[in-house]
Amino acid sequence: TGSGSQPSEAGLRVLVSSKPIKCLNWNVEWLTPRSAGGKWIAQKIGEIDPDVSCLTEVTEALIPEREVLRSDLDYGYENKD
Repeated sequence: TGSGSQPSEAGLRVLVSSKPIKCLNWNVEWLTPRSAGGKWIAQKIGEIDPDVSCLTEVTEALIPEREVLRSDLDYGYENKD
């Protein structure tokens, strides 16, 4: 697309549902599954049973086993090798 032009709608799909989607967005502050806070968070995620979850500052072990999309490791900070 050129400057000021509209993006292509090729591949665009609109899904309509009468059922609400349950979304969860939670910064879990690097808690681990073995910590008291991590156990509580894992329990709450199970109770809420969201359709879509976005967990930030999360350790891999705390992510429920489902389909997962991970972000890039660019956290906006300067990377040091």
